[in-house]
Amino acid sequence: MPLVVVGISVLVLLFLMTRLKLNGFAALLIVAVGVALVQGIPVAGIPDVLSEGIGGQIGDTMLTIGLGAMVGRVMGDSGAAQRIAGRLLDAFGPRWVQVAMVVTSMLIGVTMFYEVAFIIIVPIAFTLVRVTRVNLLWVGLPMSIALSTMHSFLPPHP
Repeated sequence: MPLVVVGISVLVLLFLMTRLKLNGFAALLIVAVGVALVQGIPVAGIPDVLSEGIGGQIGDTMLTIGLGAMVGRVMGDSGAAQRIAGRLLDAFGPRWVQVAMVVTSMLIGVTMFYEVAFIIIVPIAFTLVRVTRVNLLWVGLPMSIALSTMHSFLPPHP
């Protein structure tokens, strides 16, 4: 029975988001309330269950993201991102800015979780975009893909 509930929930979630164009978070909340009702949780207890589930998930990630954001901000404000971007351009040249971002993302992605690495590398990407005058997607997509690849294939990552 729980697998049937999960399957139906996923279908309802997809319907709400694709056909009704409902916001993803709102759709998740609606489906979560529906699952709670189907599983027999009393209506009065649903807010507590939702808050516990969401709070636990956000609480685990928020510290990591917060600290990563602080490091990223310090890199941007101190000029470290500018210096790293300059070194990358010296090493690879402006034509190979994508390769520079992939190599950087892979090296940083080995040692950090995706969220932290992403937040730390973003100032470098913005600096490279500003210096080379290319589209942000030209630099950001290779960065994100390389980080995702490292995060997916390396064992110590969750």
